[in-house]
Amino acid sequence: MSQEIKNTIGILCKVLNLVYKVNLKPEHFRLAKFNKNDENVVEVLWNVIFKILNESDIAQVKNKLKQLNYERREFFNVLYETVCSRELLLALAFIISVSLKECIEKVLDKSVFSASYDGFKENLDLIPVELIKLNEKDVINYKKWISGKICLNNNMIFEYNEQVKKMYEKISNSIDMKANGSLTIYELLALKDKSYAEKFFSDSEPMMNLLSFYTEWLKKEKIFWKWMITVLNEEKKMQSK
Repeated sequence: MSQEIKNTIGILCKVLNLVYKVNLKPEHFRLAKFNKNDENVVEVLWNVIFKILNESDIAQVKNKLKQLNYERREFFNVLYETVCSRELLLALAFIISVSLKECIEKVLDKSVFSASYDGFKENLDLIPVELIKLNEKDVINYKKWISGKICLNNNMIFEYNEQVKKMYEKISNSIDMKANGSLTIYELLALKDKSYAEKFFSDSEPMMNLLSFYTEWLKKEKIFWKWMITVLNEEKKMQSK
């Protein structure tokens, strides 16, 4: 395995390891190419496939792959105990080709960059205002103050959104995903308060790492698919003996 291939597969492993909490290594791919089972390759690859497809039973995995139009009879004809590592590698490569982008998008939708993210709420300090204790003039002044704050915040949101849209356009272009282009509540809090900013950076770090690795993967994935052709060629070579 050349250094270029090893580095490319290493990037893919980082993406899969972050998303699915597995421990995939380039060495597993190299061994599987030659149908070896050192370092428990078969067990490792099954584990990755189970997690990606969100299944725990081989029959369910086969059904899911049929639904995805996977057509290798060699895979569907084997049992868990007898399947070879190369066959699992080919199945894994197919799964990656049809589902990785969608999976990354789902992870992004659940991250701190999602409008529905609410991980910050437990630390949100709410200031109670007992309007019943205010006289009519104070209530009017308070409403005016609230209106002024809303107007000011709307102006700030507009300015921030313009900058964020430009940033998201760059992200969308680099990773071929559609970004929402607007600030979330969490992002607004992070801009306003240092403590929220620190938590936001901490919470966003895993996602930023994932996007960084995924961007690198998109740049180099052609190298991986060319290498997969050599996996098929290796299979043909062994069959001809």
